[in-house]
Amino acid sequence: MSKSPKEEKINLEKSFAELEKITEEMQSGNLNLEESLKKFERGLELAEKLKTRLQEIENRMETIKLKFKKTLGQEDSGKEETAL
Repeated sequence: MSKSPKEEKINLEKSFAELEKITEEMQSGNLNLEESLKKFERGLELAEKLKTRLQEIENRMETIKLKFKKTLGQEDSGKEETAL
């Protein structure tokens, strides 16, 4: 079962919020070494997941743009730029 776009957006937002919170906590200097290590590891996990998901979204957007250009008969992407 795939998630709706709204659920995906919420997950991205929650992940970004968690990453921001981790960053703030680590910058505060109030964590001991063990807590810092755990937060650092979790932050790296989140960053990698976010990077992958954002790349997927970017690829999907490019696919949609190409379909749109083909629909309009503008397969050559340079046409728009040279029209200026």
